[in-house]
Formats: sequence, structure tokens, C-alpha cells
Amino acid sequence: MKKYLIIFTICLLGACSSDNIKNNQNTGTIQNSGTLKNKSGTGNEEFGQTKLLKEINYSNLVDKSSQEEIKNALKEAGVDEKEISEFLRNVDTFNKTVENKTLLSTGFAKTNILPAYDEDFIAQKWDEKNKDFKGNNCRITTFGLLKNFINVKNPSNKLDTENLAFDYESIKGGKIFDEKEKKIFDNFFSQIPSPNTQNTSELVKVVQDDWKKKGIEFTNPNAKVISVFLQDSIDEKSKKLFIGHIGVLLPTKDSKFIFIEKLAFQKPYQALKFDSKRDLSDYLMATYDVDTTGESARPFVLENYDLIDGYSANPNTIIKN
Repeated sequence: MKKYLIIFTICLLGACSSDNIKNNQNTGTIQNSGTLKNKSGTGNEEFGQTKLLKEINYSNLVDKSSQEEIKNALKEAGVDEKEISEFLRNVDTFNKTVENKTLLSTGFAKTNILPAYDEDFIAQKWDEKNKDFKGNNCRITTFGLLKNFINVKNPSNKLDTENLAFDYESIKGGKIFDEKEKKIFDNFFSQIPSPNTQNTSELVKVVQDDWKKKGIEFTNPNAKVISVFLQDSIDEKSKKLFIGHIGVLLPTKDSKFIFIEKLAFQKPYQALKFDSKRDLSDYLMATYDVDTTGESARPFVLENYDLIDGYSANPNTIIKN
């Protein structure tokens, strides 16, 4: 039952981020606790330890200065002007709709890994003004920015898109993508059959093989797709892999990184600055590697096709016997 609720919240409701991180996450930090083990005791040892990550440097893109900074970073990475403008319009619409409540009002600031938002107020305000439109989530936002750089050469017509039901409501209600774009969206975000294993390397290869079969290509060398894959193990005989969260990674002029994400339909936009890809991976794993049941594989983070540099599991997630 617990596992069902986790998947239902993240997958069916389209909530790209975990609602409450309570599994030893009270301080909002990732702690170095020694050699990591997968939930079964095998499979993830090869990825070593995380380091202590105490805080993130984030913005909700409320002010013009932070928006201009992200706009320039996207332009430098070769993202099309039309898509950048649409993204910033969506950011403005969301922030104004929720009256900037508990959002960072200016620039970037450092805080715990998981910023605190008044989610009830935000959801209420959004629903009051958008009864027939859920808004954009992480998948719609990322695809909207990079849709011209994701190709599918051999699209499949036999796709498991059960996880995209609420995405489709928004895409249809907001008239967001045309039929050609939606076909690419479907092939990229559809669920992938998973073998009965919790070995990260094996699961990464399953995703890579599926994408290669579909002819999925990422053609922008600067703007990278960062995908957090989760394993749905509700049905032990029919496990699935799906993208539970996704965002855009951009390089900066000082050799650091900016990560752009929409937390969920009725959660804020965030732009975050990281010194390394390992820090980004640690942030994402602190958010998504929180299942203590041991029933599913740990999440893993891909940069385009490959496992992100510095990937490791969240040592604060302790499996309950």
C-alpha cells in the first residue's frame, strides 16, 4: 500500500517532486555515511560515497534580473528564442498567479536542499484561476525548452503511456504541443519494461537500449537533458522504468552549472546553481531516493544518454526490514 501511494503521487498525479522528505532528511542535507549499498545489499557499491551537501543556491525567477540571467544562459546554449520566451511567459504566469507566496523575491539565495513552500496556498490560488488547466510539470517544461533538440528516428506505436495521463490533460487543455511534437513526447517519456533487478548499471542499459531502438537523439551539445528514472514495482511481474523528474542542465562561463526545473504542476519553477554535476546528482537523489521499503531499485540520474558524473545513492535512505 505504501509503495502504491508513492508511485501514485509521483507518477499518476504528475507530481515531479516528492511532497515531503521525511526519511532522515530533517536537516535537508546529504551525509557521508561510508560505502553505499543497494537495498538488497548489492548492485550500487560501484558508485561509492556521496559528499556532504548542505545547501543549494536557487531562484524562483521572480525578478527581471534572475530571468535575464537564465535567458542569457539558455541563449548561450543555443536554445531557440521562441522557446525561451514561452518558458519565461509561463514562469511569469505561475509566479503572478500564486502571488509570489513563499517564493524567493529577488535573485539567487542559499537554503536547505529542499526549500519550504506554502504548497496549499499555491495550489489553491492556481485552482481558483485555472480550473480547467493543471499547468506545466517538469516533463512539459523541459520538453518545451528542448523539443527542437530531441529526435526520435524510429518512433514506436506500441507505447505504455499510462504514466502520462495528467500530462495529456495539460497538453490538450493548454494546446501546448502539436501532433508531431506530441509523438516525440510520447516516445521519450513512455514507460519502459524493467527486468526484475535493482542493479543500477543493468537498468541504465535497459533505458539506453530502448532509446537506441527508438532512435532517440539529443542534438544540443550544450543544453543537456537531466532525467531521474524511477522503477515502478507495484506489479512484481511487470516492473517499469519511467522518468519521475527531469530538467535542463546548462554550462556557465565560470565552468559551473545551472539546472532549470519545474517541481510539479502546482509547484514552483526553480533555477539552481551547482559547482559540479556531482552536487546536482546529490540534490536530485536527496529528493527522489527516499523509498525505504526496499521494493524498488534506487532512482538513477541520466545526462542525456549516460549516467551523470558523480552519481551515487542517498545514504540517508535506510531500508526498513
